[in-house]
Amino acid sequence: MATARNTRVRLFPLTALALAVVTLAAGSSHSTAGQPVSPAAFDSTALTCKQAKAKQARAQRKARKARKAARKLKAAREKARKAKGAARRTKKNLAKARKAKERTRKALVQARKRTGKACAKPTGPMGPTGPTGPTDTTGPSGPTGPTGPTGPTDTTGPTGPTGPTDTTGPTGPTGPTDTTGPTGPTGPTGPTGPTGPTGPPGPSLPPETLSAGDSHSCALRADDTVSCWGRDATGQSSPPTGTFESLSSGTLHTCGIRPDETVACWGAEGSGQSTPPGGTFKSVSAGYMHTCGVKTD
Repeated sequence: MATARNTRVRLFPLTALALAVVTLAAGSSHSTAGQPVSPAAFDSTALTCKQAKAKQARAQRKARKARKAARKLKAAREKARKAKGAARRTKKNLAKARKAKERTRKALVQARKRTGKACAKPTGPMGPTGPTGPTDTTGPSGPTGPTGPTGPTDTTGPTGPTGPTDTTGPTGPTGPTDTTGPTGPTGPTGPTGPTGPTGPPGPSLPPETLSAGDSHSCALRADDTVSCWGRDATGQSSPPTGTFESLSSGTLHTCGIRPDETVACWGAEGSGQSTPPGGTFKSVSAGYMHTCGVKTD
C-alpha cells in the first residue's frame, strides 16, 4: 500500500507538467490571435503530451503491481495469523488430551479398587454356637468266656553221648642242625694281570627323539616323522611333513634337522626364531625367543 501511495505522489508533477504545456500552447495561440499555429510547435506539444501519458501509464502499471503485491502480502500475513491460531489451538488440544488421559488413568485405578472391594467375600457376624449333641457312649462290655486248656509242650528228645576227641599223635624229636664248618683264612692277593687291548668304539648315540617346550612336546616316530601335542596357539604343535634326524623345542617353537642337514622350524615367529638361515647344520638348539645352530662348515 505504501508503494502505491508513493506512486500516486510521483504522478502529480507529471500531470502538472502536461497541463502546463497545454496551457502554454493555448496561451501562445491566444496571444497570437488571428495567426495560425506552426506545425512544428504543434508536433512538439503533442510529443510532450504523449511522453507524459506514457509515463503516467507506466506509473499506473507499477501502482497496480504494487497493489497486487500488497494484497498478496496481506493474504500471506492472514494465513500466518491463522496458522499461529491453529498451532495454539493444537497445543491447547494436546494439553486437554493429556489431562483427559490422566483423568482416565485415575478413574481406572479407582474402578479397580472398587471392583476388588466388591468381589471380596463379605464376612458377616458370627452366629450363636449351637447346642452340643449327645456324646456317643459305648455300651457295657459282655462277660469274658472261660479260658481253654493249654496244649502239651513240645519237648526235645535226650541228647546223645559225645564221641571221642580225635587226638594227634606225639611229635617226634627234632633232628640235629646242619652246621657249616669254620671259614678258612683268606689267601694273599695275586698280582694284577696286564691290561687287555682297547676294543673298537661303540655305535654313536641315537639323535634326540623327544623334546618338550613350554606347553607342547614333539617326538620322532619310528619312521622319522614328527608328531607334536599340547598347546597349539602359535602352531608349535603343528609340525611340517617330512622326516627329521633330531629335534629341539623352545618356549613356543620347535626346530629340527632334516636328513639333508637343513633346518626347519615351526611355531611362534614374533622375533624370527622360526625362520632359520640357509645352509646345512650339525646341530640346533631352540631357546626362549631365539634359535642357534652349528653349521657343517
